[in-house]
Amino acid sequence: MPTEIRPKIQVPLKKIDYIIELIAIILLLSSWIYSIQTYHSLPDIIPTHFDIHGQVDDYGSKGTLFIMPIIFSVVYLLLTILNTKPQSFNFPVKITEENAAIQYQFATRLLRVMKTLIGWTILSICWIINSSARQGNLPVGEWLVFVDIALVFVPIIIYVIVARKHK
Repeated sequence: MPTEIRPKIQVPLKKIDYIIELIAIILLLSSWIYSIQTYHSLPDIIPTHFDIHGQVDDYGSKGTLFIMPIIFSVVYLLLTILNTKPQSFNFPVKITEENAAIQYQFATRLLRVMKTLIGWTILSICWIINSSARQGNLPVGEWLVFVDIALVFVPIIIYVIVARKHK
């Protein structure tokens, strides 16, 4: 199947893009700062996984708390690099010279929003693990997991709807 040639254009950032990016960076730094600050006050063994009902079903050393900020750092870096090449994305519409700028803007903004929501999710997981290690149970209802999952899918659904309106 022949590869579609798409325009290579710079997507100018708007104020909202800078704000979203700043929030993502703050969340990234917060996940590291929170993990570093709370590390020494944690017990040697901490909860590392919870079942669907919020019950702890796996434990690990307190050093495993750093897995979350490491994952977010890698995801943040990869999505930031990917965001420089919107012409390589998959789109729900055919990209033309006429719609490339707006479609690239929507898609790159979606990745910024995703970085921010992933950051929120990572930070909340760090807090849940930390609080659970201190209290012995899940500090919030299992609803938080579902909210975090919804936070990831809602922007994708909105993006697809908006992108299709701007064919």
